[in-house]
Amino acid sequence: MKKLLLAATTALLVTGCVTPKSYVDPAFAKASFSDIQKVQNKHKINLVATLERNGEPLPRGDQEVRAAVTDALRSTGVVEFGDTSSDITIKVTVNNIANMRAC
Repeated sequence: MKKLLLAATTALLVTGCVTPKSYVDPAFAKASFSDIQKVQNKHKINLVATLERNGEPLPRGDQEVRAAVTDALRSTGVVEFGDTSSDITIKVTVNNIANMRAC
């Protein structure tokens, strides 16, 4: 009887570890870049993109983040990247939160 109870308890606890959780509303999956209406006069922007790990700057990843954000923004057809005199600045920070104790 104890083995059966132990097996049932273990099975119950293990299923909690594999339960998928979605943090994004599933309705967002229906949107695409073609849904964005193109504008005649694109907005000139400056882009500041940084990568952090657990809130600490990780400069070696900044270029990769900048490239990904640049591609995504260009795909919208709404912005173009100007010089530093632009009045609009978009700042994107990607913070990779890692559990360093588990490593």
